[in-house]
Amino acid sequence: MHLNVAFMWHMHQPLYTHPEMDTFVMPWVRLHGVKAYNDMIGVLEETGDSCDIGVTFNLVPSLVFQLQHYEHIKDQFAELSLRRPEDLSASERAFILRHFFSCHWPTMVEPYERYRQLLENRGRDLSSLDTEEIISRFNDDDIRDLQVWFNLTWLGFHARKDPFVKGLFKKGRLFTEEEKKGLLDLHRKILKELVDRYRVLWDDGRIDISTSPFYHPILPLLFDTECAKRSMPNAVLPTRFSFPEDVKAQLRKARDYMAEQFGRAPSGLWPSEGSVSPEIISIAEEVGFRWAATDQGILKRSLGRDPGLDLFEPFLAIHDGGRLQMVFRHHELSDLIGFVYKKADPRVAVRDLHLRLKEIKQGCEDGGCSRSPLCVIILDGENPWEHYQDGGEGLLRGIYTKIAQDPGIRLVTISDYLAEYPPTRTLENIYTGSWINSNFSIWIGGQEENAAWEELLSARLALSRAREKGTFDPSTLDRAMEWIYAAEGSDWFWWYGDQFHSDFTMVFDSLFRSYLKKVYAELGETIPESLKSPIKREKTPVKVQEPMGFIDPEIDGRLSSFWEWVGAGTIQQETLGSMYKKMYLKGVSYGFNIGWLFIKAIPFDGFEHWRNKGREIKITIKGIRKAELSFKEVDMGQGSGWVAEVRLNGHERTCDEIGVRWGIQDIVEVAVPFGLLGSKKGEEIGFFVEVLEKGITMERWPQSSFVTTKLPDKDFERRLWLI
Repeated sequence: MHLNVAFMWHMHQPLYTHPEMDTFVMPWVRLHGVKAYNDMIGVLEETGDSCDIGVTFNLVPSLVFQLQHYEHIKDQFAELSLRRPEDLSASERAFILRHFFSCHWPTMVEPYERYRQLLENRGRDLSSLDTEEIISRFNDDDIRDLQVWFNLTWLGFHARKDPFVKGLFKKGRLFTEEEKKGLLDLHRKILKELVDRYRVLWDDGRIDISTSPFYHPILPLLFDTECAKRSMPNAVLPTRFSFPEDVKAQLRKARDYMAEQFGRAPSGLWPSEGSVSPEIISIAEEVGFRWAATDQGILKRSLGRDPGLDLFEPFLAIHDGGRLQMVFRHHELSDLIGFVYKKADPRVAVRDLHLRLKEIKQGCEDGGCSRSPLCVIILDGENPWEHYQDGGEGLLRGIYTKIAQDPGIRLVTISDYLAEYPPTRTLENIYTGSWINSNFSIWIGGQEENAAWEELLSARLALSRAREKGTFDPSTLDRAMEWIYAAEGSDWFWWYGDQFHSDFTMVFDSLFRSYLKKVYAELGETIPESLKSPIKREKTPVKVQEPMGFIDPEIDGRLSSFWEWVGAGTIQQETLGSMYKKMYLKGVSYGFNIGWLFIKAIPFDGFEHWRNKGREIKITIKGIRKAELSFKEVDMGQGSGWVAEVRLNGHERTCDEIGVRWGIQDIVEVAVPFGLLGSKKGEEIGFFVEVLEKGITMERWPQSSFVTTKLPDKDFERRLWLI
């Protein structure tokens, strides 16, 4: 029996063309193109036929469309990159200084001396800096170096083998206009060849290509926004939006366009964000899709129980006469690659993932699986690699090679597996939800999200009324409908609300409204006043709220009274970007009195869900001395219990020896004497809290650096009251 492992790498960008400017207003198609899209196919090209590797790429048509049109549509960031510094206006220089550090600093800025120097010269926190003063710090050579470094650091590991690129990295500074132009020419060359390279490997049978609805909408919400109530019964929803015909159109447009670009239509579907409902089944089948993928959380709720080994086999989803083969994403393994392994040595990550796959195979054998099981790993194929020090090269090469060398595991495409092992079991009422929490709370139910749905509905109804009149030219109606389809994309709703943040959230808001404005313009109607102002309300994220007074909690692992942590400081987990991750803790608080530091951590789902997961909570505190406190749940024969491990400046100690008090029941409570850290009153200490699983960091509070505070003196509270 083999364990069949199917990787599906989801490649997606929304439409970035502004209808009034005919430009790409954001550079992410190009920048991810020269990094992740180039790297992911490059790794497979380099293996040749030496490894028996099958991989599925899910290509969203709105991304493929932009890749194919990059030669003919301008990219504002590329245009500014090519301009000579002496020809830039003050506002253009300000734009470059603000946005040309838009990358993951620890892996894409800080390793390079010159790029890091430019960042330090500009300043890391723009909110407290004066724009004119910043501009004055940069001469033309500095600006030119910044233009080059921004576009250079986005090149992935595959492109960095080019001798010209190696030369730029080695040179580091004082780049010429010719070198800058050569770099942007290389970007265009990579983009021009990308789609053909994926097509060749598909034709050779070495990869499979699946797709998503054309503009990446949440299909169940297009069918009927009221269906959100099935998984969110208490949600406040906008006025009902229900256009099943748009669901069919988005799917048909996707399949037809992919057939046009690749010579054949994909048989597989990743519904945007893994979002499914029973009603989608028959529509997808009617359009021509044979299989679809979603998350294991959907299977769990469809079955009404933990799927166990059922996760590793396909089902035939049935509804209203429709039939669609379904496979289910292994949530944990997918998230390990997306969020956890980036912090680990690639060899450790590969070994850990391979071991987990072997454990799954053994579990299937022990459980009496009657045929070869399938483990489906689905995740974003572009965003994670920015956070890997080597761009993901070590993990990708390592895991492909490791699996290819293991006779008990094989890499397959989902299509090939289903051809060999079609479903033998049916699923008659698939749950309605997405891969994120098995609901739609990211895209609907909040004030801003609902306002966006109201605007979309108004424009869609205006178009329906225009069709009914029968006086419009069909081509006009088709153009207006295309802007509706673009506005139905999930990305606009992703950035509304408080859950995610980006420097470009207001640009996303502007694009969404521009598409709806264009609908009214095509129909000759007055643009509503509500579309002339942003739906998004920018908020400044607060990450740490400092303590407001002394506390003295009872350290027993329970919230013994409402008052014991009143006055404590809190850490807010930093707002997320373009990726969603599972949360292990829902809150971390800290406080102190004259002699003690107190730290509290609250599990997201309760500690009963942590058993047998190999998880631990680790608190690192740094003063003059460094203390590391680890808390693990272990089997004690008569049940499980928590144990503490302590290291002080790297040496093992016990809590009793050094005076640390702790309690874990419903929450984690820890008390550390300030004297242990060797710091004096008024001196700064710092700490952070981690959740580890089998030795790998799954979550960190805060996500980077330390929470810092000064050791208080007896006048701490009095000074606060005076303020």
